[in-house]
Amino acid sequence: MTLEQWIVAIGSSWYLAYAVVNTHGAFGMFEAVRKYLPLGGLTACIICLIFWIALVIVYLQTSRVLPLEALAVSGIALMLHSYTGWRMNI
Repeated sequence: MTLEQWIVAIGSSWYLAYAVVNTHGAFGMFEAVRKYLPLGGLTACIICLIFWIALVIVYLQTSRVLPLEALAVSGIALMLHSYTGWRMNI
């Protein structure tokens, strides 16, 4: 992955996980996902959700399943999350 792909993967995985867990979304889309598709609590926790989103994003960028890169992307995205001061709603 190039540096640009890393930056896109980190930013997009963080934002998508944050949006699903904490926002209403356009037309209540994310709220409906949390309500009707809880996935065992996965949609209620950014820490739980971000790895799976990062795995899909890395796969879409490289056409290979690379769990190590997905772990790196999700770890850096969670660092970004902690540095922003935004916390999950529990």
